[in-house]
Amino acid sequence: MRGERPPARHSAAGEPCLAPLRMSPLSEKSLLADARKGDLHAMRKKTRNSIFKRPEDVNQRDERHCTPLHYAAKNGHREMIR
Repeated sequence: MRGERPPARHSAAGEPCLAPLRMSPLSEKSLLADARKGDLHAMRKKTRNSIFKRPEDVNQRDERHCTPLHYAAKNGHREMIR
């Protein structure tokens, strides 16, 4: 048909949060790492407010500009998304 575009095809290379990521030892302890691993307990602990330390930012982004919510959704961690 004239004027119609073919359906878009997505690949892991086109979606930055879907491609594999090498993590440094320092980033292994971040909220982003907990979302990637599905560690709900650690994620809740880091976002809890305390008089001794500030909670981590849930909107932080990694070098791919992905947030913990991106990784939790990508890996099917429904409890983290709530």
